[in-house]
Amino acid sequence: MSPPGTVKFSLKSKMLLFIGGIINLMMFIISVGILFQWRHLILQKHNLNARAITRAFCISVLDVLVYAENGNFLSDDLLQTYLVDFQNKIPGVKYCMIFNWENRVIAHSYSD
Repeated sequence: MSPPGTVKFSLKSKMLLFIGGIINLMMFIISVGILFQWRHLILQKHNLNARAITRAFCISVLDVLVYAENGNFLSDDLLQTYLVDFQNKIPGVKYCMIFNWENRVIAHSYSD
């Protein structure tokens, strides 16, 4: 008889616990890998979506800037209007800003 408080495991129990632990560890590693892959795919999808939206919007902004450079009208009001319209058309857009080459804000969609 073994002393009280000690438990003896048979060889079958030890093998079962060892193999079960290995399987649990492998399942954990695989599921973490899948989660990171899904995260990467979701971020990549949002990045591509943002780039497509920006490319589509930049055409109208470039037209306004070219017209402002060639004409005598102020581009700030028209850019402001484009930004607000763009923000209202696409539900995921919260805020828009347009910078010039000196990194100064020339138009934004923030309204007081």
